[in-house]
Amino acid sequence: MVKCKKCNKAVSTAKDETCKCKGSCEAVFHKKCVTKATFKNEKCEDCVSLPGSHPSSPSVDGPDIAVILADMNRKMEVVYKMEKKLSELADLVDFVSEKYDNLMEYQKSTETKIKSLENMNAYLVKCNKALEERVNELEEKDKEKKVELAGLEKKENEDVAKIIVQIANKLQMDVSQIEHAERVGREKPNVDKPLPVVVTLRTKEARDKWIEIRKKRLTNGEIYGTNNDTRIYINENLTRYKRNLLWVTKNQLKKTYKYIWVQDGEILIRKSDEQKKIMSIRSERDIEKYIESNVNTATG
Repeated sequence: MVKCKKCNKAVSTAKDETCKCKGSCEAVFHKKCVTKATFKNEKCEDCVSLPGSHPSSPSVDGPDIAVILADMNRKMEVVYKMEKKLSELADLVDFVSEKYDNLMEYQKSTETKIKSLENMNAYLVKCNKALEERVNELEEKDKEKKVELAGLEKKENEDVAKIIVQIANKLQMDVSQIEHAERVGREKPNVDKPLPVVVTLRTKEARDKWIEIRKKRLTNGEIYGTNNDTRIYINENLTRYKRNLLWVTKNQLKKTYKYIWVQDGEILIRKSDEQKKIMSIRSERDIEKYIESNVNTATG
C-alpha cells in the first residue's frame, strides 16, 4: 500500500490527487499535503538537500547552492527567533526595571513615613514621661497630709473614724487634726490580712508628727481590749508608682542592703551599720545600677 510521505496516510490513485517526487526517493504525496516549498524542481525537500541533486551543480562533488541556501535560511530563522526572544526579554527587563523603580520610590516614601512615625513616637514617649512625672507629683502632693495604718483589725460594722480617734488618744496626738479616715483597696478572697486605713490630716505638720511616732509599738489588743497582740504600723501613704518601686527595691536589694525605708516619700537604702552613706532610689534604673555595682565589687 502506497503512503503519503508527508502525512503517512494511504494514497488511493483512484480517488486522491497525487504527485510524485522525481528525485531518488520517488515518494508519493497527496497534493493537499504539499506546498510550493515542499517541491523544488519537482523534487521533495529530502532529495533537494542531497548532494548533487540540484541541476545547476557543476559536479557531484561541487557545492550545492540549494543546500547552502536552505542552511542559510535555517540559520536566519534561528537568528530571527533569537532577535524576537531578545526583544521580548528587553521588554521584560524594561517592565521589571519600571517595577523596581516604583518599588524603590515606595520604599523611600515608606522610610520617610517610618522616620516621621519614629520621631512622633519619641515625642509622645517624652510627653507621656512628662505627664507621668506630673501625675506623680500631684499624687505625692495629695499624699502630704495622709498617713496609712497597716495591720488594724477589721470589725463588723466598724466605725473607722471612731477607731482612729481612739488610736490618736492612745498615741497622745491632736484629735482635732483628723479630717477623714477610711479603709482603702479591694478585699481578696482567702486573704485574712486587713485592708489598710488611710487617715487624712488637716496639715502636713500634723502628718509629720504621726510619722515621728511610728516606731512606737501599738497593738490591736490595746485598741479593742482583746488579747490580739498584732502590731499596728503607721506608714507614709505612698503613690502607686512609689509603692511598686518600694516593692521592687526590697525584692532586688534586700540581700545586699540591710536598710530599705521611706522618708518623706523618698525611698532610701543603706548597705550596713558600718556604711553611713544613704542612697536614694528614684527609678528601677537606680536599682539596676546598684545591682551592677555589687556584682562588679564581688568580681573585683
